Amino acid sequence: MLYVCGNCSNYTYDGDNRKGYCAYYRSYYYPTESACSSFDEGTENVWRSGTDCFLTTACCEWKGLPDDCAELTDLRNFRDEFLLKTAEGRVLVEEYYRIAPGIVVRLKASPERDRWMQYIYNEIQSVRTLIHTGRSEEAVEAYRQMVLTLHTAL
Repeated sequence: MLYVCGNCSNYTYDGDNRKGYCAYYRSYYYPTESACSSFDEGTENVWRSGTDCFLTTACCEWKGLPDDCAELTDLRNFRDEFLLKTAEGRVLVEEYYRIAPGIVVRLKASPERDRWMQYIYNEIQSVRTLIHTGRSEEAVEAYRQMVLTLHTAL
C-alpha cells in the first residue's frame, strides 16, 4: 500500500472537493499524492472518537458533557442494538462514518458554531425521546435529516 497524504487516520476529508484537516500537522489542505512521513493506519484521529458518534460527540463536548453522558450512551446503544442489526442500518452507519467527520471539521470552523451545536443538541434530545418511546424508525429519520441539513448547510 502506498502511504500518501489523505489516506490515513490523521486526515479527515468529506469528499466534497474541499480541503481536509490533518490532525498530525493541525492544518487544512488538499490531499496530495506525496508520501507522508506521519502516515497512521489506525482508526483514531482528533475528530473521531473510538465509538464513532462524531456529531453527537462534538455536541456533547461543546456542552461540557462526559463521554459516558446519557446522550452519547443512548445513541451508541441505538446504533449497536438497532441500526447495526440490519443491512439497511449498516449502510446508513457506513454513510454516516463517511460524511460526518467532514461535517465536524466544517462545524468547528464555522462562525455560527454555537448556533449549530445548539441545533444538534436539540435534535439529539428529540431523537432520544423517539428512541425511548419505541419509535425507532422515526428516530433514524430524524437523525438522518439532521445530518443532511448539516451536510448541505455547512
